[in-house]
Amino acid sequence: MISINSFFNTTDLHIMTTATNFNPQRFQNRVALVTGGSRGIGRACCLKLAQEGARVAVSYRNGKSDAEETLRQIEALGGSGMIVQSDVSVEAEVDRMVGEVEAQLGDIELLVNNSGTFIYQPHDELDLAAWQQMLNVNLTGTFLVTWRVKPGMLKRQFGRIVNLSSLSGLQPRPKSIAYAVSKAGVISFTQ
Repeated sequence: MISINSFFNTTDLHIMTTATNFNPQRFQNRVALVTGGSRGIGRACCLKLAQEGARVAVSYRNGKSDAEETLRQIEALGGSGMIVQSDVSVEAEVDRMVGEVEAQLGDIELLVNNSGTFIYQPHDELDLAAWQQMLNVNLTGTFLVTWRVKPGMLKRQFGRIVNLSSLSGLQPRPKSIAYAVSKAGVISFTQ
């Protein structure tokens, strides 16, 4: 069993990519898209998928150099993939991202919705812009990417979708109300 603490750094994620119970053929010839794949949990997901044979699209919003490093690590494992920039909260960018991935790697069969943002603010200081940003990236982004790849998965009668949320969606913490609401939404959407 792997337990991940709410607050960690990237080096703590090595357990996810060095577990002994992996199958290097499990996702052979499958295409995976990981949103927010440039660092942290997203990077660990990318590496695990590559380790198990998937061709991995590493989606990022701002950190191109981090995404390039993730791709380098994928290739060091003997895997292949690509990086693709996108703001998952914007439908046109999601359409472009998915189109680029499908053109370069093939149909998306594995989706990890990991993109997220966090603003640490007391509720009485929270403004509408911050509230909307959290909901747009954390919840609407999950919806948009899922709805864009789902028809192809249904047509091919194969697909796997993993939506990452947070314990904050079940048990909010002080100064994180918008984050908690967005992650509770992801939990409900997934169920």
